[in-house]
Amino acid sequence: MKAFFQLLTLSIVTLTLVMVVDHGILGAQEQRVNAQIAETDQSDPNDGPAAQPETPLAAGENRPVIVIPEVEYDAGEVAPSSTVSHEFVVKNEGTGNLTINRVVPGCGCSVASFTDFIPPGAEGKVYLSVDIYAEWAGHNVNKSAVVMSNDPVNPDIRVTIRARVKNSENG
Repeated sequence: MKAFFQLLTLSIVTLTLVMVVDHGILGAQEQRVNAQIAETDQSDPNDGPAAQPETPLAAGENRPVIVIPEVEYDAGEVAPSSTVSHEFVVKNEGTGNLTINRVVPGCGCSVASFTDFIPPGAEGKVYLSVDIYAEWAGHNVNKSAVVMSNDPVNPDIRVTIRARVKNSENG
């Protein structure tokens, strides 16, 4: 358990350092995500998804509208030292081109890839992969990433993978 907390502390320090460096490069949008990640406890089972408010388009308005129908994926029970992956569908329900600028995982155990350009009416994907550490055996795990887009009304949406890690003796 001590090794887990040391790894968690190292991950937080590393993520904080990366955020500080990126802050000067990416500006105000990065500040929003940094604040959201810093305030979010990734292991809190009561953590809900980021809100996706209704954003109807005004007549003649030309803008992207990002919609992620499923923002949480429950992988069920998984083995320690495994990897859990999920593909989240991203829709552009607007009339302008949607650009996903970044997907920022909440920790170093997660990796994301994504479709960066989605025309009006089309779909793309955000692929999130989480390494499940052996130290997490017997615990629930919630790992998130923030999807950052050019939707002016709803630019940041959190997607989450949840899993229950089997006890190592139950293999």
